[in-house]
Amino acid sequence: MISIIIPARNAHNTLEILLNSIRASSFKDMELIVIDDASTDETAQISRKLGASIIRLKKQSGPAVARNKGAEVARGEILLFLDSDVRVHHDTLRYIVERFATEPELNCLVGIYSKRPLNKGLFPLYKALLCYFWFKDAEVMESFETSCGAIRRKVFMDAGGFNTKYSGAEVEDYEFGYRLGKKYKIVLDTRIQVDHHFPGFPRNARNFFHRGRLWFKIFMKRRQFDSAGSTSSEAVGTIAAMPVFVAFLYTLFSCGKGGFALAICCTLYLFINGRFFIYCLKEQGVRFCLAAIVIHLANSLVILAGVAAALLQTPCGGKRADAK
Repeated sequence: MISIIIPARNAHNTLEILLNSIRASSFKDMELIVIDDASTDETAQISRKLGASIIRLKKQSGPAVARNKGAEVARGEILLFLDSDVRVHHDTLRYIVERFATEPELNCLVGIYSKRPLNKGLFPLYKALLCYFWFKDAEVMESFETSCGAIRRKVFMDAGGFNTKYSGAEVEDYEFGYRLGKKYKIVLDTRIQVDHHFPGFPRNARNFFHRGRLWFKIFMKRRQFDSAGSTSSEAVGTIAAMPVFVAFLYTLFSCGKGGFALAICCTLYLFINGRFFIYCLKEQGVRFCLAAIVIHLANSLVILAGVAAALLQTPCGGKRADAK
């Protein structure tokens, strides 16, 4: 048996989709636990109606606390963490169980977002393809993907669970994965997929800024990039957005005098991020690819703003402002 643990805060719009997809799964031997993080909507009622056990937190505490609470009461040997805004595929759970059953040495297993977002629109499709592109060729991860991440109960307890100093959906998955990876391998299986409901660009920008700021603080302590997702090449691609932005502003306010510099910067940006843009072109065609270039540039600038905020919070001498 596996224990499925789902933190949820005012998630009635997406939680019903997830629970129904679990009920329709090809694997049935499971314990289903929803941790209601002091919701004010119908999260608890929907969960009960669809057969989940409910743990209700009296005050909003964040997903890290919620997941730890779920793990405390879970009875399964395997803990499967799912976010409340995903949908599992028919064979997602079966793949997870089969791998743990046939590989006694396997301790941590994570899945991937599919290329098909739950919600329609240009930006959700861009984010789905970006996330898929990041991880499609990886086999081992540094972060523990809570959107779809399975771990042996004893290993989770040994690692100490999620860090509850993170009060929101922030970088608790990265921080937990970095601690976990010191002793255990986090394996990625791209057959294990979930469809994700992506927020629109304004909320995504806030998330990228906040997560970028917090992740960079962890990076300053580790001094190490990841092998997938937050890689050194992705960092270079993100940094390449800054010259484009500066050249654009100079061209705008100098009545076009910086046009040549802007063209050079744009060319370099396209070259550095070319693999992803070619992937978008193959998947969705020219019009989508052009839109993806603009969105990707905007996302990069937001991330850089988050990094700049982290640097401003770091005192001279390199000691982190939040160091204990």
